[in-house]
Amino acid sequence: MFSADAITVAGVHHCRSVVIVKYTGRTMSVPAKQTSSFVVRYLWTLVPVLILVSAAFVYFDTPDSVSPGHVPITVGEAKLVAGIADTETERAQGLSGRSELAQDEGLLFIFPNPGIYGFWMKDMRFAIDILWFDADRRLVDISRQIDPSTYPQSFAPQAPAQYVLEVPAGYAEAKKIKLGDQLTF
Repeated sequence: MFSADAITVAGVHHCRSVVIVKYTGRTMSVPAKQTSSFVVRYLWTLVPVLILVSAAFVYFDTPDSVSPGHVPITVGEAKLVAGIADTETERAQGLSGRSELAQDEGLLFIFPNPGIYGFWMKDMRFAIDILWFDADRRLVDISRQIDPSTYPQSFAPQAPAQYVLEVPAGYAEAKKIKLGDQLTF
């Protein structure tokens, strides 16, 4: 008997009591009794591999697939994906040091309670819009086109906010985001 794992089958031919199996450059005769177990083992190896490959194509080809650590977000009618900063360390780091954000990407800061939280552009390399949402996830303020050169100036909302979304500069205007829009995630 031989292992089905070690060969690539190119063809199987029946010949009375012997099955001739051609694989990677060699021909081998297998008694007909062993044929069914060979085929079963071959199929049990091949089928799961095909399922995994198919699933990978579906997952990676789906435009709505979200990167690990990101969640889909909607602001009014605008849809994007965002990383989550919900610990003190993640909120302190923010987007500092990153070279860019994709057009429909953002970073969502989640605070334990509503408040007037100040943001600055320390170690930032690109301009952003900052969207401020209250505890009910309604947009209460927008800071537009904040450039890294504004550091050390701090930006804060006009009303208490519990959720803050940083997006690429010009995003709020391009997507027609307005005060009162609802944040969903």
